[in-house]
Amino acid sequence: TPAPVAVSVLHDGVEIGTAEWESDEFLIIDCDVGEYCIHYITPAGTLEELGCVDVISCNNDDCSGAYPVGEGAHAYDLTGSTLDGPNDCDMNMQYDVWMHYTASFDGLATISTCGQTGSNEDSVIIVYDGGSCPVAGDACLASNDDFCGASGFMSQLVIPVTAGSSYYIQIGGYNDAQRNGT
Repeated sequence: TPAPVAVSVLHDGVEIGTAEWESDEFLIIDCDVGEYCIHYITPAGTLEELGCVDVISCNNDDCSGAYPVGEGAHAYDLTGSTLDGPNDCDMNMQYDVWMHYTASFDGLATISTCGQTGSNEDSVIIVYDGGSCPVAGDACLASNDDFCGASGFMSQLVIPVTAGSSYYIQIGGYNDAQRNGT
């Protein structure tokens, strides 16, 4: 077994942590899209690059890895994603990612990709109760496709929410769209 070495992990050029690492282990880090590099920390304290990888998608491709979110704008990236979960509410749902939203108020929440930031030009949104990841045949609370945006193919829906309650949000591209947005 190789001896552990001190390494520094950088995300887009910024150090996000150090660790003792053996070459046959995985380093577990919080995922964010961008470039990750591992550098060996020499006895003199300088960094020597061991390798880099570009992360283009993170674990929210599956409902079980849904990103926890609150109110506000949240980026999504469908690149490299697959369809995980039902598409009963909209058969155009493909290449999805998941967010797990917990409401901080009672009222109506608007969930939208209408701003059409990023490269996605055609989105689909489906919302489910947040108690457990949905499976085929589960009822959705709402779904939308082709409502708004410069392309006219982005999505928006409004759902009643209760403070403290959670909701699974499935965001996808129409048929084969694997792009990104907010």
